Amino acid sequence: MTAPAPEPKVDLKNRYLAALLSFLIPGAGQLYQRRHFKAGVFFCGIMLLSMWGMQMGDWKIMYRLEASSTSEAQRGHPFDPREDPHEPFNPPRDRAPSRTGTRSHWGYFAQAPVGIFTLISHLQERRYYSEKNIGAAVEGLSAEQAAEGFLFITDVARNDAGQFETRRVVVRGSLRRETRDGEFGREEIAIFTGETDAGVPVEFLTSSQIQLDAPIAADSRRYLSCPVNDIDAVPTRSGEFHGWIDRGWFDRFLVPPDALTIERLHYNLGKKLTLAEVFTWIAGMLNVLVIWDALAGPAYGYRRRPFDDGDQTGSTKSTEPAAAGATPSASASAPASAEVKS
Repeated sequence: MTAPAPEPKVDLKNRYLAALLSFLIPGAGQLYQRRHFKAGVFFCGIMLLSMWGMQMGDWKIMYRLEASSTSEAQRGHPFDPREDPHEPFNPPRDRAPSRTGTRSHWGYFAQAPVGIFTLISHLQERRYYSEKNIGAAVEGLSAEQAAEGFLFITDVARNDAGQFETRRVVVRGSLRRETRDGEFGREEIAIFTGETDAGVPVEFLTSSQIQLDAPIAADSRRYLSCPVNDIDAVPTRSGEFHGWIDRGWFDRFLVPPDALTIERLHYNLGKKLTLAEVFTWIAGMLNVLVIWDALAGPAYGYRRRPFDDGDQTGSTKSTEPAAAGATPSASASAPASAEVKS
């Protein structure tokens, strides 16, 4: 019986290109090598696991540099909207975030083998620490966008103690940027139109002295503060507005969080944050094996089936058991002798 032909080896094509593709997207290298089943298993098992972990961590858990303290983060960082603000928010406009005081986030190196997210996080890190990532004035606002926050209204009349009283009102609505003639020529202002948390309509004008938070940060909200006037169309009523607008999706996606943002993640997610990080670590470590599979081929080898001595000499053996005590020569001559007797 002849030996079966060995299975053909996998055509790895350009193995280095396949390894690069698998680094970028798990399973992409195997797809390039036409190993479709493995490509689907690797993509669904690793890519989706990594995305699931990052989604659980609000897309803020992949970063190379970690702030070592909250001192820098607290400067200019606003209040939590669920709490009463104790002091006004003044976003820093004169400087960008600094790498000073940061340290390596070791979990990043376990996440890094999933290359598509690694490249994006590296790009976002460069943008975040860029000198251009500083606060802005009213020009940083779009034509119209949703906004909410706290309006501090200073009453014109003094109280019994001879002091001006300030009331805090929660407002939600939209900010619309306009250009108007001011005292010193054309100037940019914003008009807020919305309502209070009690459903009372409110409208006011902001001055051109709006202070906006840096455009690129991990927080989904971009904070602002500014003096306001003409509250509810009353020129004598003035105050301050401290609120936030939505930050663009790409301006917060995989951006390094500051220390205070990390503390809020721990507070809001609890043990889920650690679980989310573990998911991304496992996905990264598994993708190392996927990259090696694309580079070196399947983990098992190809070899001929082992044969016994009879196969090695070219002879074949009978698969039927011989009679007990009979030799091959006797069993072969038995039919002939029987034929002679008949």
